[in-house]
Amino acid sequence: MILGAEGLSSSGTETSEGAAATGASGPASELSADSWREYFEPDEDGDVQLHLAIASGFVDVVFALVRMAPHPDYLGIRNRAAYAPLHIAVLQDQPEVVRRLVVAGAALDVRDAEGNTPLHLAARRGNTECAEALLRPVRAEEMREARLAAPALLTRLPADVVDLRNHAGEHCVHLAAMGGHVHFLRFLCWSGADVNAADGRAGRTALHFAVGAGDVAAATALAEPRPRGCGADAAQPDWYGRTPCQLALLNGAPVALADFLARVMTGDASATAVALFPAEAAAASLAPSSSDGGSDTEKNSALLLNSSA
Repeated sequence: MILGAEGLSSSGTETSEGAAATGASGPASELSADSWREYFEPDEDGDVQLHLAIASGFVDVVFALVRMAPHPDYLGIRNRAAYAPLHIAVLQDQPEVVRRLVVAGAALDVRDAEGNTPLHLAARRGNTECAEALLRPVRAEEMREARLAAPALLTRLPADVVDLRNHAGEHCVHLAAMGGHVHFLRFLCWSGADVNAADGRAGRTALHFAVGAGDVAAATALAEPRPRGCGADAAQPDWYGRTPCQLALLNGAPVALADFLARVMTGDASATAVALFPAEAAAASLAPSSSDGGSDTEKNSALLLNSSA
C-alpha cells in the first residue's frame, strides 16, 4: 500500500488530506523530519513508498517523493530483493521515471542481488529508452524542471557503469548480445562500451555470445566495421582459444555468417571459414548420430558445442 499517495500532489506539495495524514503542511522541502521519514520508512518487504509508487505506475507520486528526498541516498534504498527504485523503474520500462531519478542524483552503480546495475537490467531486456535515460548527460533545464528541494541532490557525479560486470562476470554488452538486442548493442557501442570485453567465466566476448546463440543479426552488427557496425574483434579468442569464427563452424551456424567472420578477421574478401579453420569444419561434420552416442572424439566435440552455447 502506498502511504498517503492520494495526499501527494504532482507539484511536490501535500494536499490537505495528505497533510492531515502526516501531520505536516506546506512544501515538501519544509516537511518536518518525522513527516518525510514516514515516506522513506521500509515496510516488511524492505520497500519504501518510492518503490511502491514506481511499481504501481504512479508517476506524479514518484516525482513528488523524489522532491521530498533530503539526500540522493534516499533514492537508492534497496528492498529485500535488493532492488533500488532505479532497478524497478527499468524493470517496469518507465524511462520518464528513470530519468527523473538520474536527474535527482540516484546512484547508477547500485547493484541487485546478482550484481546487476539498472543498465544491466536494461541490456537484458533491450530497453534502449531506459538506457538512454540512464546515461544521457543531465541538462540545466532538467534540473530546473525537477524543482528539487535540496541543492545537494545535484552534486553527485554519475558513475561510469557501461563496462561494469555483474556477479556472473557479464558486461552489459554480453547481456544485450545474449538477448539479440541489436539496437541496444549499437547504443552501447556509441556510448563507449568495450565491445571486446571478456566475460568472467570463459573469456567470451559479446560476439562469441551472439554466434553461440546463432543470432546472425546481432553477430553481424557486432563484427561489421565502424561506423556501420560495432567493429568488434572477430579474431579475439576465448579462454579455450576459440575465435567467434571457429565457434560458428563448431556450432553449425549459417555458412554465410562463418564466412563473413572469416572475411572480417583476415581482411580478405575471398576468405572462407572452412579454408581458414579446416579442423573445426571437420570436427563439426563428425557430430554424433549413431545410437551408441559416437566415439570419444565425437563426444568431446559435442561437449565443446554445448559449453559454447
